[in-house]
Amino acid sequence: MSKLLQFIFLGLCAVALLDSLGSIASRTLDFDYAKLSTVSLILYMATGYFTAKYYNLGWVVLSGMILGLFDATIGWKLCILLKANNPEITNTYSTGVWLTMVLITILLAGLMSSFAGILQKYVIRPRSHA
Repeated sequence: MSKLLQFIFLGLCAVALLDSLGSIASRTLDFDYAKLSTVSLILYMATGYFTAKYYNLGWVVLSGMILGLFDATIGWKLCILLKANNPEITNTYSTGVWLTMVLITILLAGLMSSFAGILQKYVIRPRSHA
């Protein structure tokens, strides 16, 4: 398996774990599940950072976007099934609203992944070789 697929797979597992455990914890500990969105952004960035060590920025963006698609679809369904503590997590959105949310999540994940990838390639890596 290529490193790219390994990074994406690990990212998908981390997102699924966050969505699952976060949903259960938010319900059990009575906090708003939306507060965990920062952790999702960190996972997108981590995937982009590690992908950028071996691949160009196109692959970095794609890896982040795949995580965003997964998070906005399967992750969303996990949150619904596990009854995350957030009144906005429902299955009642119109198709247009749902597709808009998925698109925004994909774009945000790609942006965060590319940000970390750019840092890795052009800021952090050059300094480590100096």
